[in-house]
Amino acid sequence: MKHLLLSLMALFMAGTAMADSYFYMDDVAVSPGQQEITLPVKAHFNGRVSAFQLDFTFPQCMTAASIDKGSDLTISYQESDGTTETQRATFMLNETKTRCMAAFMDAGYHDPDGDGNYEQYGVIKWEAGEYEEMMLITLAIEDGFQGGEILLETQVASGNDTRGGTVNDLGEVDVVFSSVCNVIVVEQEQTAMPVISYTEGETECTIMAVGEGEVHLYINGEEVENPYTIARTQNEQEIVATATAQEEGKLISETAEATFVIPPVDDPVPPVPGDYALTMADAEVLHGNNVIIPVSMTNPEPVTAFQTDVYLPEGFELLNVMPSERMAGDHGLSKNKMADGGVRILCYSLSLSPFTGDQGELFYITVSVPDDAAGDYTLMLKKSLLTTASDNAEVRCEDATSNLNVWAYIPGDANGDGVVTVSDVVATANYILGKNPQPFIFEAADMNGDGEITVTDVVLIARIVLNPTLDDLQQMRAPAVGAINDAMSGEAINIAAGETRTVTIALNNELDYTAFQLDLQLPDGLTASNFRLTNRAGSHAFDANVMEDGKQRVMCYSPALALIDGNEGALFTFDVTAAGEVYGDIQVDDIEMVSGACQTINLDGFALKVNNAATSVKDIVAGLRIYADGHDIIVESPIAQRIVISDVAGHAYSVDVVEGRNVIPARNSGVILVNAGEKTAKLMIK
Repeated sequence: MKHLLLSLMALFMAGTAMADSYFYMDDVAVSPGQQEITLPVKAHFNGRVSAFQLDFTFPQCMTAASIDKGSDLTISYQESDGTTETQRATFMLNETKTRCMAAFMDAGYHDPDGDGNYEQYGVIKWEAGEYEEMMLITLAIEDGFQGGEILLETQVASGNDTRGGTVNDLGEVDVVFSSVCNVIVVEQEQTAMPVISYTEGETECTIMAVGEGEVHLYINGEEVENPYTIARTQNEQEIVATATAQEEGKLISETAEATFVIPPVDDPVPPVPGDYALTMADAEVLHGNNVIIPVSMTNPEPVTAFQTDVYLPEGFELLNVMPSERMAGDHGLSKNKMADGGVRILCYSLSLSPFTGDQGELFYITVSVPDDAAGDYTLMLKKSLLTTASDNAEVRCEDATSNLNVWAYIPGDANGDGVVTVSDVVATANYILGKNPQPFIFEAADMNGDGEITVTDVVLIARIVLNPTLDDLQQMRAPAVGAINDAMSGEAINIAAGETRTVTIALNNELDYTAFQLDLQLPDGLTASNFRLTNRAGSHAFDANVMEDGKQRVMCYSPALALIDGNEGALFTFDVTAAGEVYGDIQVDDIEMVSGACQTINLDGFALKVNNAATSVKDIVAGLRIYADGHDIIVESPIAQRIVISDVAGHAYSVDVVEGRNVIPARNSGVILVNAGEKTAKLMIK
């Protein structure tokens, strides 16, 4: 029976209209000598619950070997922007495995009038209803076990809740309920197989398969003789049994079906944890499409057969199972939908041929993804069993999970037209420059998933255009690189009111780069224009625009992912014009470089000194002499200043000179340009 033996404590009943909410486990039958059984811990909530405490009391000769998290500890809800999110309850377990607690800690949202505007209403809660797998409890059974009752004492609380609605909250007061799970021992000559239980009203029905296919039916713990019917089929691996029953002429159950795998006669030796494993890979897919996910096996010793149950999120469907090259023998591979929603996959060889190798992909599942799916979903492998080749022993693998990331949009489709083209590259570049392209899908353009749209995303979209596949998305999300010696730099300028001067920005780099962006903050009275690249990046797209905060954003990228040439020298220039006397610095910040491997590298910012030359520039120019003397550059300067030396290829470097005569050894022969304040000299160096 569905053990509605609830004892609501009078302490919490007084003056409080509380609904019956409780945890329970279905009654179960075990056989003499059975050493272990795993059962789901279920829950019935008649109001919203944000936290619970559950205490177990076990009969003599029975203890909890482990208590694992169940799928119902995760809840999907909608964020304030209407997107679907998932949250797993915080789960705690004491050392004796007799008390467990779980609670949701983070806030959630609610749309009370259905207009798409979500309001925060406090912590996430389990809604009223039935939960089939809050936990999975594995019970160890000692010799001499005679049956008994497992007592479950439930304490629940709703916590603070500001949301409206028609479902009654449990209130702020904790409430204690209790329920009983009956464990009966069924006397049989052979080791019992697994059982399946189902409930009609207050009547509990249990089907149990034993021995060579014998099937028994129990009603409320008592075996039914006649009238009842059992039909069964059997092959070398499993028994499929169905049963219907009547009690005093009344039909109390519909046809039920149970699949039982025949275990070996001897108990298997449990493996060292982690030695044997079935694992499912993480995957990514666009909503509404199918995705092929590999399942791998690790087996230190040869294995001839396996069985596993695949559990998918609601609305997802397992379409197909395909073998890998590791199934080189006469292995038969089949799947079947189970009563609990899982898909059981079974594979064995009539000639007991082992799978090849001891690790790697074993088979592939094809999963259909719903059109309305979006976000991260958990896929599970449970009840995974392997059969060893040496002694036909059964090995139980640990349950495994994987993550399926479902895209609600096409990655890279920034303008939302359904395809990824150079238009999306341009749209993303315009967004970065503050030009507000419409339409624009932020999530689709955020290729590296860092919550920002930068030149790195432009490069990644360009990469998709050149190689249109989703397969490289994980590889494209390359981590940012740490501290390196690469740096941008620029020189101070002297400028008078009404004048225009050229500013040169240089890059000294060890890594190879394909793109960059940065922000310029100009002092009052100074404007920038005429941005242009040097021949180090002649094939790149280059643009600049004034942002809402007044900064000038500069961006450079290559749709063909070409690299910036060279490792030093001038990278780009721009002109500045002074409306009047100018004081301050040109600040260069937020320098983001993108390497050829699509890694993000952030360089340190710097400042360029702007000197007002309204009264002194003519005197400085008149007293300045620049000439060559063999392989030396001679600068006779009336003031201490910084000069810029560059060759015709655009490679530049700066030198600080003092007042008077300065002798500077030239780095290269040939024609060079020397810029000192208002004067530029062309020299021939021998």
